[in-house]
Amino acid sequence: MSATVFLQHLLVASDRYAMEKLKATCEYELVESISLDTALTIVTDSSFVTILLRACVLATRKLAAALRDRYVDI
Repeated sequence: MSATVFLQHLLVASDRYAMEKLKATCEYELVESISLDTALTIVTDSSFVTILLRACVLATRKLAAALRDRYVDI
C-alpha cells in the first residue's frame, strides 16, 4: 500500500471518529502530495472533507491550464 493510499484511509477513519488533529494532518500531507490521480480519486469519494476537495479541484484546474498553455500552439 502506498503512503498516499494509507493517508486516504487514515483520513476517512479520522473523520469517522472525529479525530480532528489527525484529520488535519492527513489533509495537509495529502494536499502537499496531490497529483491528478489522487485528485480524481478524492473528488469521486464523498467521504473526504471539503478542504481537500477544494485542493483537488484547484490542482486539476492548474493541470488543465498548464496543458492548455503548453499545447495551444500545436
